[in-house]
Amino acid sequence: MRRPLDQFDFMHTALGLFQAAAAAYVAKVGPDGLLPMHFDLAGEVDRWGSRFQIVWMLAAFAPLTLLIGAALGAQQAKMKDAGGQRTLFAGRVISVVVLTACTALMLALGLGLMQPGSGQRAALTSVLCGLWVIFIVLGAIMGKAAPNPWMGIRTRWTRHSRLAWDKANRLMGRILFLGGIAGLLTVPVLDRAANISLFFLVVFGSGVWAVVESWRVWRTDPERTA
Repeated sequence: MRRPLDQFDFMHTALGLFQAAAAAYVAKVGPDGLLPMHFDLAGEVDRWGSRFQIVWMLAAFAPLTLLIGAALGAQQAKMKDAGGQRTLFAGRVISVVVLTACTALMLALGLGLMQPGSGQRAALTSVLCGLWVIFIVLGAIMGKAAPNPWMGIRTRWTRHSRLAWDKANRLMGRILFLGGIAGLLTVPVLDRAANISLFFLVVFGSGVWAVVESWRVWRTDPERTA
């Protein structure tokens, strides 16, 4: 039986079509010459390129967006557990937000709107704020996430112990949530290099700590399956 389409199917489809149209638009009207393509930790341009690099990136994102939307939708339709349904619903929300933000950033680069100066600094600050907000949202979701193939700490120990899954993901969710708040509050205070370093510290620190926690809980869980 064919799965009925929902609002997220239409969002991913619309975004994929927009990415394809944006690629054609940048190819036709984007500025000639070199454009900023990448920035270092200090916010300075460290790689330049033509608008056609952005064209290819946007064109590649279009089928990727459609594939992600279809895969997440099919998985949610098959998920019977209520917790898994909520987790995949949140994952679909996050996928739309992240893909839209990436599309907007690439379009700004391809149209030459991120030239060195105050505009570029404001854009990078907005990207950092967006990343921290995603951490806050992920942190709020992960502690309540049921086992699923898309989101959470997936180790040998969490696969064989529901208690290890719950404890590890709850721990990582708290770290991401609190780290996201701290990172968002320090964007105006810290320089970009320090804020990005804090970002990676939260990512790797929470991941390592959660993996160790999953092993610790699994080892003492009398209901583990292996």
